[in-house]
Amino acid sequence: MTTASSSNPAPGPVWRGLAALLAAGLVLNGLVMLVGPGGWYAAVPGVSGTGPFNDHFVRDIGAAFIAVGLGAGWAARRGERGALLPAAVFLGLHAGIHLVETLVAGHPHGAALAVEVLGIHLPALLAIALVLPRPSTATLARLAPAAMIEQRVAASEQHLGVRLDYMREIGRVAPALLAKFGTIAGLSRQDVTAPAEALHFAALGAVQVDDCGECVQIHVNLALKDGIAPAHLQAALDHRLADLPPLQALALRFGRAAAENDPALDTLAEQLQRHLGRRAMFDLAFALGLARFYPVLKRALGYAKSCSLIRLKVA
Repeated sequence: MTTASSSNPAPGPVWRGLAALLAAGLVLNGLVMLVGPGGWYAAVPGVSGTGPFNDHFVRDIGAAFIAVGLGAGWAARRGERGALLPAAVFLGLHAGIHLVETLVAGHPHGAALAVEVLGIHLPALLAIALVLPRPSTATLARLAPAAMIEQRVAASEQHLGVRLDYMREIGRVAPALLAKFGTIAGLSRQDVTAPAEALHFAALGAVQVDDCGECVQIHVNLALKDGIAPAHLQAALDHRLADLPPLQALALRFGRAAAENDPALDTLAEQLQRHLGRRAMFDLAFALGLARFYPVLKRALGYAKSCSLIRLKVA
């Protein structure tokens, strides 16, 4: 998983794709200028109006386009915004010069105008947009209107199947904190190798210890979405371990032992590791940590009382 500071998140695949597209355009244009300066001068609309042809000057500018294009390609490959800075400066100044000339001499027409917009100003704007740091989710949350926060909470409620009033209050009082929930939830989806049934029953065992209902219901709902048999989930809720398949029963006991710091935890962990492998134990550990995060958060905010009114159901 790529790491980045919260103020400048790592560029994603869309950013890399746009940077690669920009790089290809810059290098291609530079190669044409370098190899065939006369043909480039004659073929590009509006260029001849800027002054007489100078073979050496066109090749020099072509070399500059190739240099900044290669820098943009490096940025696309490495996912580094800073590597795009030379391209953004060069293209921004280039577009600025054209803009000043347009204000003085009047704007071009027809094909020359299309070249001006698509070949000069658009690449400059793209390079500048790509090099600027993307606002963090916390920054966006501070700027988000209440309606957007409500929409996000409502969508989460629909997905999880329970009311999330504590999230609604967090969004109202501290929206930047609400933005971090997506990052926390995303930890459970990073390169997971453990079987879904082991993850669900381990988390369910832990949350049964930590929560009085609402979070348990969330885990039941998510397990149902993943195809876990309702009869097995009901057996877990009723503590009927004998009615569970061996892996589910073992994972449920492991989750409860981890939450209770039961001395049997080491033995249960060894059994699971023999069955699933060491890598899967990391997935289970993350699942347990995340499962226990939300009940503790709700208790600290005074929302644990509402949990006692929840009637658990597998449906």
